[in-house]
Amino acid sequence: MKNTAMPWIQGETGERRSSADSRIKTTTSNGFTRLDFAMVVASLALVAILASRFLAGRRQPAWSLEGWGFCVNNLVKIDSAKENWAADHNLKKGAIPRDSDLFGASLYINTKPGCAAGGIYTLNPVGVRPTCSGYGHTWFE
Repeated sequence: MKNTAMPWIQGETGERRSSADSRIKTTTSNGFTRLDFAMVVASLALVAILASRFLAGRRQPAWSLEGWGFCVNNLVKIDSAKENWAADHNLKKGAIPRDSDLFGASLYINTKPGCAAGGIYTLNPVGVRPTCSGYGHTWFE
C-alpha cells in the first residue's frame, strides 16, 4: 500500500527508498555547477564593460594625436583668414589683425575656434603663422 501522505518516501511499487536515493543531488552530469555559472556571469560583465566603452564613443585626451590634428586644423583656418583679411584690405606682411577683424557672423570665421587642450591661440602678424599655447600644438612645414 502506498503512503499518500509522503509519496517521496516510497517508490511507485510501494517499496521504501534508501536514504541515499532520497537525497538531493548537488551536481549533475548535464547541468551547470556554481563555477560554470560564475564564469558565465563574469564573461557577460566583461562584455558589458567593453561594450559600454565602445558605445560611449572614442574619447581621446586633448593632447593625443587627434587633439593635435584638431588644433592644427584651427591654426590653418586662422592663418587663411589672416591672409584673406590682409588681401581684402590691401595690407602687407607684418599687419596685426584683431579678433574683431577675423571672427564674426559676416567676417572670415563665424566664431573664434578653441583649442581642445585649453590652449590659447595667438594670431601673430600677417606672414607669421598663428600659434597655440597647448603642449606640442604646432604645425610643420
